[in-house]
Amino acid sequence: MSQCHAQKVKGFTLLESIVALTITGFLLGGLFSLIAGSKELSFRALGHLSRSLELRAISNFSILQDGYNEIELVLSSDRFKVEGAYELTAPVRKTQPMNHSLKVFEVTDGQTGDSFLLSGWQQEELPK
Repeated sequence: MSQCHAQKVKGFTLLESIVALTITGFLLGGLFSLIAGSKELSFRALGHLSRSLELRAISNFSILQDGYNEIELVLSSDRFKVEGAYELTAPVRKTQPMNHSLKVFEVTDGQTGDSFLLSGWQQEELPK
């Protein structure tokens, strides 16, 4: 055989390159949209976590400042609204009368509209 025969050129055609770039573009676009959604989700979770920590700090402050007095007085401000104090059920079997009862309050934050439950001991006038 002679070397006059044209050698077959190996490589990609223009159409194959365009198809490969298009597929790569779609894959990268999908990947970037997933990353953006993940960032948004993490920012929202961080916001909820910071609000939760703030409300927990407020409830801990009210418990520490309260002793066995009125929780409503500690949280009385324009920002918080304390509602619905109800007493948790007493244990069925007690060894001695208790001078304190465990009550639950719903505290609503006026700025964010968030509400949470707060429990605290209240001193009773007579033992139960």
